[in-house]
Amino acid sequence: MNLVRAQEALGVLVGADAPLDATEEVQLSAAASETDAMREAEARRADLRAARGRIDAADHVLRDSYADYLPFLNASVTPFAATYSSLTTPGTGWQAQLVLTVPFFDGGLRYGAREERSALLGEARIALEGALRQARSEVRTAFEEVQRDDLALQASREAARLAEEALQMTTAAYKAGATNDLDVLDAERRFRDAQTAAATAEDNSRQARIDLLAATGRFP
Repeated sequence: MNLVRAQEALGVLVGADAPLDATEEVQLSAAASETDAMREAEARRADLRAARGRIDAADHVLRDSYADYLPFLNASVTPFAATYSSLTTPGTGWQAQLVLTVPFFDGGLRYGAREERSALLGEARIALEGALRQARSEVRTAFEEVQRDDLALQASREAARLAEEALQMTTAAYKAGATNDLDVLDAERRFRDAQTAAATAEDNSRQARIDLLAATGRFP
């Protein structure tokens, strides 16, 4: 029952409408190349999609500016009641009016509004360019970190393998009487340190992949 509660709680935390489980070994795939990562970031990132949406909205508002120059027609219906009446003025009734307005001069308001909308469109485009530069910078940085941390992980694992071989050789020499127990303890310490360094490098490699996934819009 505790496991079910924990799975449900994990689903709630990540915003899923179902229970989720956890695994010890996580395979975090990354883009095959920096170019693919750039392309994926431009298509997936929410901030870039929002910036494009602002451009579309500003462009739509600017294109609709022609409506400010069109005439407009107002219709009004007014009921009335009076305590007196005559042949020409009934006691109750209603009046309907149609008023056609054709704007000729408004002090430059419409032109100013159009210029403002055009400026907002330009601002949205500049914001998208800045967001694209920032996204590309984050992708380049994350991709470089993945490559560097992968190399560090390989070196750490190789160091741990060599430390294990050294421990085995030292233990064999100790059994043969060629070394003392201090040498064995020292070899064990170096092996544990190498294992710790390898585990740290593995964690750094996974974190770098998470950063790359976040930079390309695939995480969370």
